[in-house]
Amino acid sequence: MRPLTTPRTAVKPETRDAISANGSRRRVTTSRKGGRVPAARASHPGRGKGPADGRKGRTAESAVPRRARAAGKAGDAHHAVVRERAQLLSIFDGIDEVVYISDPRTHEILYLNGAARAVFGDAVGKKCYRAFQRRRTPCPFCTNRIIFHKRPGEPHIWEFQNLRNRRWYRCIDKAIPWPDGRLVRYEMALDVTDMKQAEEALRSSEKRYRATIDSLAEAIHMVGPDLRIILANRAFTVWAARMGLRGGLVGRTVRTAFPFLPATVEEEYRNVFRTGRMLRTEERCLIHGRETITETRKIPVLEEGKTVHVITAISNITARRKAEEAIRRSEKKYRSLMEGANDAIFLADENGMLLEVNRRAIELVGRSRRELLGTHITRLHPPEERDRIVAAFREIAERGAGSAGDVTILCGNGKTVPVEISVSAIRHGGATLMHAIMRDVSERKRIEAMRDLLLRDVTHELKTPIAMMKMAHAMANEALAARDLEGVRRAEGIAARNLAFLARDVGNILGMCWLRGGTLILKPAPLSLGGIAGEIAEEMRDRLRLGGVGLEVRIKRGADRITAERRMIRTLLYNLVDNALKFTRRGKVTIGASRTGGWVTLTVRDTGIGIASAAREEVFTPFYKKNPAMQGTGLGLPICREIAKLHGGTVRISSNGRRKGTTVAVRLAVRPAASRRAGKGGVR
Repeated sequence: MRPLTTPRTAVKPETRDAISANGSRRRVTTSRKGGRVPAARASHPGRGKGPADGRKGRTAESAVPRRARAAGKAGDAHHAVVRERAQLLSIFDGIDEVVYISDPRTHEILYLNGAARAVFGDAVGKKCYRAFQRRRTPCPFCTNRIIFHKRPGEPHIWEFQNLRNRRWYRCIDKAIPWPDGRLVRYEMALDVTDMKQAEEALRSSEKRYRATIDSLAEAIHMVGPDLRIILANRAFTVWAARMGLRGGLVGRTVRTAFPFLPATVEEEYRNVFRTGRMLRTEERCLIHGRETITETRKIPVLEEGKTVHVITAISNITARRKAEEAIRRSEKKYRSLMEGANDAIFLADENGMLLEVNRRAIELVGRSRRELLGTHITRLHPPEERDRIVAAFREIAERGAGSAGDVTILCGNGKTVPVEISVSAIRHGGATLMHAIMRDVSERKRIEAMRDLLLRDVTHELKTPIAMMKMAHAMANEALAARDLEGVRRAEGIAARNLAFLARDVGNILGMCWLRGGTLILKPAPLSLGGIAGEIAEEMRDRLRLGGVGLEVRIKRGADRITAERRMIRTLLYNLVDNALKFTRRGKVTIGASRTGGWVTLTVRDTGIGIASAAREEVFTPFYKKNPAMQGTGLGLPICREIAKLHGGTVRISSNGRRKGTTVAVRLAVRPAASRRAGKGGVR
């Protein structure tokens, strides 16, 4: 066991590139702690160590007036803020989607990330409408009037097709502040061309090869206790005319209105009035020398437990029966086509009664074929959607084909499934058949929800540290004006901490994308766990001091050296320590490591609030945060688990209960068995 110490060493200046707010680069000389080396010492050719000045041996440099030194430190603070802005822009440079920033008044491009430069070239300083659209004047569809006037500060999401590369983009526009105080235009553009093409191909395919339903309207009339018709809808009137029934039917008895029906129909009505139970019957009769088959559903209307009226729904199923016969004649061929489809297919007559369904439809709805056949297609949907679906189907029936959009299927187990319905009407054997294709879009909805959640969380988590850095900048300016050097140092500390939070959150988001997207290949190399722990402790020194929390490193002999991907192991340990500090107000955090055989167990133990046993698995769910107000994206621990898996290891959490601390143990192989790669959905 050895305690962590921070040696005081001489710091040599170094020269590096700095990125300005407009994306340009310049050379500056800095110390390793981030401050600029004063120009008199860093670049003046005639200065070095001067002779002793005065009786006390002070150098010429130490005799610089206080005002000049204060101005130098203020300059350091300013350059620190500039560096932080440059680092933020470099973060956007790592995003795979097109991101640019422009001046809304001049339309000058102020910044392009790497993805934007790959598509449009280095267009910084050019007019956005010339660089992106090859126009001579501003775009008529520009959204500046929306984001700067109608809804300032709010994101505006829209789609358009770029005239230069003919690609479709979904754009997220927003007004953001620039370092000089002006509001500028920020846009992230997601390429959705492939999705658009897929949707268009799907619509074309559905119009050519899929059949649709013609109408969902049923012929309905209401009968009173005296068996007289007291109400009839328009569909019933049309049906009666087709059956050759002339004159008004309202006010007439069932017997006189339908003389071709058997005498038992009156007893059927009386039975419904008496029992209050629905009755479904099928009648065959001759009308004008032609056999007509009708299906009748007599539905009781109850008031205080007594049947006061009977609603009768009549369906002419003659065409359906003929269609069923035609289907049976070609059953083998038709069945093979339907059963081989990946989408749910429903075949109905012109009134919307289901005639046939395929295997996928049965799986989707969760009901048997017997339960589905003979059911009206609207019964597949929740009650609140049925009117909208009926209206959509009527409109589609007039056009002959179309889509009912995204609706909900009510499954047999009570659950609902979002589906996309495309419909068409076809003629077959003299009958109009309705063919409906339903596609389960649950996965698409889930991806869209995750995307929206990610965008929301990223926006929120990026805004907070940026706002704090802006506040720190204002504090530094005020302290500088008051010649308060301690205030300037406090402002620098706030900016540095929030920059670290920003880098952590963005790194975790990108890391999860890499781990799940298959873009990382494990390249193990020998490393020192103690060395990594020391780096992290140095980075978190100010945070530990302000929080009153101690950090101790205890690496047992033989457990310090392992072979692994250094960047990943550093990310893993940083996230574990960061998470421990988040839940530890007082006390200490201990980093430990021990070896057993070919395995090293890396532990991070804190004296914080602890964790309930029920939540020890939930914390590994991406974006999970027990307290939504707590800072962070909820990706730290899920990334730790993915990294451990990638190295053939595991992560385990233990706690002694509330306010008794938490221990996270990561088991890693001293030498990985083989090189691994992160693939979609995890490690492979």
